Amino acid sequence: MNSASVVNTLFEKKLITTAGRKEVVGSPFLYRTTPDFLVRFGLKELDELPKPEELAEDMAATVAEPLPPEPPAPASMRIGDDDLDGEDLEEFDEDDEDDEDEDDRGHAED
Repeated sequence: MNSASVVNTLFEKKLITTAGRKEVVGSPFLYRTTPDFLVRFGLKELDELPKPEELAEDMAATVAEPLPPEPPAPASMRIGDDDLDGEDLEEFDEDDEDDEDEDDRGHAED
């Protein structure tokens, strides 16, 4: 899994900073959170963050439980082909609109 874009985003938003390098082959960077991280997430201290094992449990429960199906829309909100029989629909005719304008002025233009 490539986490470079996530780390870059956190770094750009000043939510993490470098904390040195780990003394192993390759000397990878170590990161720490900033005070802005705590403010952004509404935390007083890092101990309020969930433990990795808690996150794994939550993720497993989320994946294992399928979402319930959405209930069908009430009949009054459903529109089908048989509902569009045209009885209540009016056709828009541009010529009719012109006729109304003429009626409003009291005479027709020829």
